[in-house]
Amino acid sequence: MKVKNVFVLCIIVLAVFSCKPSKKELTEQEKLKNEIVNIEKELYKSEEINEELAIQIIEKYIEFVNEYPNDTIAPDYLFKAAEISMNIGESEDAIAFLTRIEKNYKKYSNYPACVFLKAFIFENSIGDIAMAQEYYSLFLKDYPDHILAKDAEAALLFLGMNDQQLLELFSVMNKYN
Repeated sequence: MKVKNVFVLCIIVLAVFSCKPSKKELTEQEKLKNEIVNIEKELYKSEEINEELAIQIIEKYIEFVNEYPNDTIAPDYLFKAAEISMNIGESEDAIAFLTRIEKNYKKYSNYPACVFLKAFIFENSIGDIAMAQEYYSLFLKDYPDHILAKDAEAALLFLGMNDQQLLELFSVMNKYN
């Protein structure tokens, strides 16, 4: 009888411990976060962007998001990947990262900024005025009181104007002020 109880107890203990995440999995996640922190420190040491480090950190962000999509930091990493991609001229990648946020992290605290940034990239980096207009309009519809709302309104007002047209408009505006 005693052996039977010990056996049952061992099975219960084994079942309980097999339901918990493995220490190795947690260690790998923390290891990846630490790698990201170290690369970020190195990247932000200089005022000039180190493209090699920028690419490296983007790869680590995406690796983390792919491995741990439900971690609360995942949308932050996608947002950072988008910002860095935009700054190194990888606008299509930036749009792809923002789209992942749009599809998977609608409750993300920086979600409105993602919509605005997507419009900004479409306008200024890709030159897709129709998509820029769509995203600026979406931003204003969904976040009319956001701190970036006035910027979105201005962007829509001047959308598609070249430098010469803007100069002429400002010249006319200055005449009447």
